[in-house]
Amino acid sequence: MIVVILPGTGPVELTVTTLPFWQPFPLLPGGAGPHPVTGSGELLATAHQVCVLVLVHPGFGGTHRPDGLAGIPALAELYSGLIELLGLQDVTVIGNSIGGWITAEIALPRSPTAC
Repeated sequence: MIVVILPGTGPVELTVTTLPFWQPFPLLPGGAGPHPVTGSGELLATAHQVCVLVLVHPGFGGTHRPDGLAGIPALAELYSGLIELLGLQDVTVIGNSIGGWITAEIALPRSPTAC
């Protein structure tokens, strides 16, 4: 369990399963939760000797979701905070279904002048 603190929301507990090795690849599952993507994460981890972080979105699988954590941009901010908290750099985030949407939001520039 990792806790990320979001401004305006407060602490959010994240359930993270770490698969072996260390070049980190956060894996954001779709609406069915982590079970459908865990096999792919294990294959990626072992075939390329990388670390895969299989996440559980807050509110999924019986986990707590704070009231202030609503919407895809908020989840993107949460996972960006996790990446920062873990001190990860040069990270490839992999998303499936709604996790892909969140991944796209993470990749968007946060500048108010961005197009």
